Amino acid sequence: MVDYHGLARRYLIALGLLMRPQLNGGTLGGRHLRAQSKAMQLTWHDAFDRIDPAVWKGLRVRADGLRAPGFAVSACYPGYVRLAVRDLPLVWTRIDEDYWGYELLRAPAVDGLSILPPITAELAREHREANSAVWAAWARTYARMLRDSPGTPLYDGDWHIGALSRQLRPFELAASIVRRVVNQKATGYVQWDFGDTVYPITLRDMSSPDAGRVKAWRKHVGDGSLPPVLLQWVSGLAAYVVLDGHDRLLAASLEQAPAPALALEPVEEVVSSEERKAGGHGSRREVARSSQTRARPVARRATRACAPVVHD
Repeated sequence: MVDYHGLARRYLIALGLLMRPQLNGGTLGGRHLRAQSKAMQLTWHDAFDRIDPAVWKGLRVRADGLRAPGFAVSACYPGYVRLAVRDLPLVWTRIDEDYWGYELLRAPAVDGLSILPPITAELAREHREANSAVWAAWARTYARMLRDSPGTPLYDGDWHIGALSRQLRPFELAASIVRRVVNQKATGYVQWDFGDTVYPITLRDMSSPDAGRVKAWRKHVGDGSLPPVLLQWVSGLAAYVVLDGHDRLLAASLEQAPAPALALEPVEEVVSSEERKAGGHGSRREVARSSQTRARPVARRATRACAPVVHD
């Protein structure tokens, strides 16, 4: 597990850049989100474990009709990675020249900004009744929400919503990880190496422990109906980011409990060398595109203008 280290201010972007005026008259801390196209279409099917077909691994989702995601990962000159919702920056990072870590700066506050609509207690209770199929039920619900959200990270292609990977439990964040996630600061330094696990990065400040939604979610932690946190893998940062569920993470932390979680990431079919020699026929396996890359190629692709990195 990798922790934030002391802040190296010589590399950090000025905080004012996060609040510079925009052409639409708002600021980067405002709520101005353009509506997404309603032409987006999703199709999906369940994916099961190859060894044990009875074990559900996730939902394979095909997105068509939308090329510009609302939530975008962008590479910016000279070696910055920006996470933004419709040009509203949430997180800036600067990759070290030797690629062994990055400075991180999160926007001080983006009030009212969410990638998914609020999840109600009634919806949580309905999904609890799904029993063994609860993960598949939530994956379908999140797919529909992402389809309709103006801040969706989806773009045309194939996606996976399901089990976490990379040295984490398949469908939950351990209590020790949850505690470190909710206590992370808005500024810091992340040091990594191959094989390290960087804990999930939050996109906003945590709410007050006395907030109404946090208190309500604490009750759901107790009865086992807490909706899963939705994470997205960003290969350029070698970390998941929290797309939805900040209050649920805090509720789980206050109860000293693990938090259920689902991961979102793009996937593609990979044909083995034997299949290529045979003309590409036969079974193919789907792997996460993001698992093939890391900060080095992302930094090298950076240009003087921020360019979306669609494979992250």
